[in-house]
Amino acid sequence: MLKDRLETNGYDIVHLNFDESTDYMQNSAYLVQKAIKELKAHSEREEDIVIIGLSSGGVIAKYALADWEKRFSEDHEVRLNVAFDAGFDGNNAPVGAQYMIQHLNDMRVSGINCLVLILLYSFTLLS
Repeated sequence: MLKDRLETNGYDIVHLNFDESTDYMQNSAYLVQKAIKELKAHSEREEDIVIIGLSSGGVIAKYALADWEKRFSEDHEVRLNVAFDAGFDGNNAPVGAQYMIQHLNDMRVSGINCLVLILLYSFTLLS
C-alpha cells in the first residue's frame, strides 16, 4: 500500500478531507493554506511539503498555492504538487444529467447520487 511505503521511507502523512463538498472552492483552498501553516509551525522536519490532490482536491491545492504566492510574502515550502484526475479544464456533464441529479437530490433518495455519478462517469468513458 502506498501509505505504508511512504511512512516506511520517512514521510509523515496528513489527510485533509473536506467535510462540506458543496462549499466554495476558495474556502477549501484557505483550509489547505491553514493546514500548510500548521505543518510548518509544528514540524521539526526541514524537508519541503509534498501535496497529492485527487480530483477536485488537485484543483483546490493548485488554487491554494497560487493564492498563497499572490497574498503572502513567506514561502509555502511546497516542493511538489501532484494532481490526479483533476479537472483543470472543468467537467463536461450533459445538462439533462445535471437536472436529473438535481431532481433526485430534491426527492432526497438516499444512495442514488453515488449510483448516478458512477453511471455518468461510465457514460463519459464509453462516449
